Amino acid sequence: MNPCAALDFGLAVDYALLVVTRHRGELATGTSVRDAATAAVRATSHAVFYSPRPSPRAWPRSCSSP
Repeated sequence: MNPCAALDFGLAVDYALLVVTRHRGELATGTSVRDAATAAVRATSHAVFYSPRPSPRAWPRSCSSP
């Protein structure tokens, strides 16, 4: 497996777990499923969207496009 693909897969799993954990936390407070999903996405969307932005500069050359 390409190291870049492994990094991408790892980040995707990590962010999915972040959203699911937040969703489950919202459900534990008695929030409806729809409202819990909305709150989870609102709370985690900035972290999921912005955190991988600078990482391509930090990736090794093997992850760069040909």
